[in-house]
Amino acid sequence: MEDNILINKDNGSEVPENKTEKAKPQEMFTKPVRDGIISYIEREVDKFDFDGYEVVRREWFSKANCPAITFKYGSIVLNVRAIRKLDECSHIQFLLNLEKNSMIVKPSEEDNKESVQCSRVDKYGKVVPKTIKGIGFTAKLYQDMKRNN
Repeated sequence: MEDNILINKDNGSEVPENKTEKAKPQEMFTKPVRDGIISYIEREVDKFDFDGYEVVRREWFSKANCPAITFKYGSIVLNVRAIRKLDECSHIQFLLNLEKNSMIVKPSEEDNKESVQCSRVDKYGKVVPKTIKGIGFTAKLYQDMKRNN
């Protein structure tokens, strides 16, 4: 059986096409082409400079099983896990302590005048989070929390 040898045009070196004869270096791989000529190119990852980059810590990303409250300017949303932790209540109260920079969310009755609706039940009987609109509340919350930091 005859081995095919390709002459590389760049440096004139012979590159065997038989896989058993010589292994390719790790930084090289074959480039797919239509004309049947195999050429080798280097991966860009091997040449990339990683200086100045930092690894992002895992805890900065959302976890589906953790209760969470999302504050945006003008709205607040509790995730389904947080609503389940509050016994799947549909109304909640916010309790603020500006001296300690803390907030408590507790279940409340629908009839309570300080309660806000945080969830609803859809047509399939599942609890669905509801966006709580409150531009005045979130603006004041951001202002007070910034002042105390």
